[in-house]
Amino acid sequence: MTHRDQAKDESDPGPIPEPPDSVSALMRPRGIAVVGASAKDFTLGQRLLTSLATGGYKGVIYPVNPRYETVQDLPCYASVKDVPGPLDCVAYAINEHRLTEA
Repeated sequence: MTHRDQAKDESDPGPIPEPPDSVSALMRPRGIAVVGASAKDFTLGQRLLTSLATGGYKGVIYPVNPRYETVQDLPCYASVKDVPGPLDCVAYAINEHRLTEA
């Protein structure tokens, strides 16, 4: 084996690995938090919750808004940090200046 063949073998990354679990989590999230969830009609937070609940999503929906205890009959959490279950995706329905509070 020549030096060139050795260098080629050492730089070969091998077989392509399986996609990481994070891809599955993105495509089929177990839980989705809706930050800015709202009980107010026609708000983005209210529409996102309704779409998830009626659109066939099979995972757990976690409304997040410190102003509510429940939204659409779901327990509402003050912060993403308070969500108790698996959380693979977060949808933000808030103004950019509130992102750090979420």
